[in-house]
Amino acid sequence: MLNQLGLNLALVSRFNEACDASKDSVLLYRILAATDSPPFKSGLARSLIDLSNQLFNLKGASEALPLIEESVGLHRELVADDPALYTPDLTRSLNSLSVPLSTLGRHSEALNCIEESVSLLRQLATEHPASYSFDLSCSLINLSNQLSHLGRHSDALPPMEETVTLYHQLAATHPEPHTSNLASSLRTLSVRLSNLGRHSEALPQAEESVKLSRQLFAARPASHMSSLAHSLLTLSIRFSYLGRHSEALPTIEESVILYRELFARQPASYASDLARSLNNLSDQLSKLNRYPEALPAIEESVSLYRQLVATHPASYSSDLANSLNHLSILLSQLGQNEEALRCAEDSVVLCRKGNSPHLASALDHLCFHLLKAHQYHKALDAAEESVTIYRENVVDNPIAYTPRLQRALRSVTNALLLTRSLERTFRVSQVQKILPRRP
Repeated sequence: MLNQLGLNLALVSRFNEACDASKDSVLLYRILAATDSPPFKSGLARSLIDLSNQLFNLKGASEALPLIEESVGLHRELVADDPALYTPDLTRSLNSLSVPLSTLGRHSEALNCIEESVSLLRQLATEHPASYSFDLSCSLINLSNQLSHLGRHSDALPPMEETVTLYHQLAATHPEPHTSNLASSLRTLSVRLSNLGRHSEALPQAEESVKLSRQLFAARPASHMSSLAHSLLTLSIRFSYLGRHSEALPTIEESVILYRELFARQPASYASDLARSLNNLSDQLSKLNRYPEALPAIEESVSLYRQLVATHPASYSSDLANSLNHLSILLSQLGQNEEALRCAEDSVVLCRKGNSPHLASALDHLCFHLLKAHQYHKALDAAEESVTIYRENVVDNPIAYTPRLQRALRSVTNALLLTRSLERTFRVSQVQKILPRRP
């Protein structure tokens, strides 16, 4: 009962009370598990998962990790004695363990956990498809996400395609619980295709996700507002990649309206979603040359991300860096060059601290602002570092990163030309100083 109480409190974002309930549950089960009874040991393992999840929400991955590691250890002991009964629980604890590991940047270890979970669930789903297809699809999503985090975009696509296939099958027989999952998996599949430069293929997935989300929202607005807002955000990005900015703008405007309503109800749960949608809104306005309208949206996004970074730096520093990048470009368009340079510098600092995959992009943008400030040597250093990173990215994903590498190489060329021009000007001035003046 204490476990369920903690889960119910977490669902309404009462995380402190949820954490207290989960702590009480763990304490009780530790006493009971001292008898070495498998049911009590299993109860302790489940309680540790719940407490780990609550601590992750409240204090971050470092606090959550030891508890979920203990849960996995207990489940392994239980599986050794009774694999048929406890293997499903082990798969869930392995999935849960992958989350704090990934958040702490330990992506290879997280991937190992998910791959083990998927392997176990494939066996279970083969024997009992009705019981375990849903759990397998959840693990496949986690596997796809982790592979994507590691930059293995080609490998991340097949698990997501398999997930969509599973959810189509589940939604066909049980539409009420699984149509929402299908809409969500279609969003993610759209992202995976886009990461591989397959933007035309990504668009129909996003459009189907919006269609399903609208149906769900029409039936139960309160339950499916978040799904519709997210699907609209994804569709807006897909339109933008295809250069269809006039269609992207009303789509993201609708998403922002929905996220504002959700944020007003539950600010802790939806601050990051609102910030992301505002970032995209500003981007679409900028691409339509509506710069004065774009500025307030990105400033609000930056403000929200700063608040999030203050409490969860590991989770949101990369997002803040991206928004600062966008703000720097917009400020430059509006002639506020000094402030634009400061934002670009802050973005690079955040990317370095968080080992962000967007460091190369941040450096390329910094080069642009340094060139405008006539700081040519610093600009050249930033551009060369950006090129080095993009060369590595191109090996793993040539379709997505070749255009970015080409842009960074152009930045190097521009910086070199301006640096050499500055050096020539300096040498001429030095020669002029030592030449005798004409009478």
